[in-house]
Amino acid sequence: MSTEIMVEKVFGLLETMLLFSAVSDYPVSTSIHARLASLPAHPVKKICNAVDHPKLGKDTLSRLYGALNLFYNSTGQEKCFSIKSDSHNGSATHGWDFQGCTELIQPPVRNSNDSLFPRTYKHKTIDRGCSKFSGIKPRPNWITTEFGGQDFKKVLKNFGSNIIFSNGLRDPLSAGR
Repeated sequence: MSTEIMVEKVFGLLETMLLFSAVSDYPVSTSIHARLASLPAHPVKKICNAVDHPKLGKDTLSRLYGALNLFYNSTGQEKCFSIKSDSHNGSATHGWDFQGCTELIQPPVRNSNDSLFPRTYKHKTIDRGCSKFSGIKPRPNWITTEFGGQDFKKVLKNFGSNIIFSNGLRDPLSAGR
């Protein structure tokens, strides 16, 4: 594996840690993600604490290791992290992966002004990944075709009158403030 690919995989581990800990920032311990043994209560605070008060050293890599170790090894049972492993090895996540290829395509569009991991959306890359994983060509416009999307109040009235948005500003997938 080339150094460039290894660095990309480490960034992937960091990105996954940031996203999953933010969407799973519950006040109780949880083990809802198949790829993880469990997350402690308030994982965002604990990850920040691991970065602010590293156990091994004060350099950047030691701080990142502390955060990654808390996230990927909260039980303390693992001796190392494998960056070579396939990201689709948890069967419980296959449903989400399939849905992410067919109905809820979330293009990873981030720029260098407001993102730690800038990335542009590349249809071909998403198409290849989805085709390899599920054999299905993505339908990026399905959700807006099926439910609308330009008039959010109308969409909620017609399709989602019982949806409760709680703690929305902390949601890493929210559109902003």
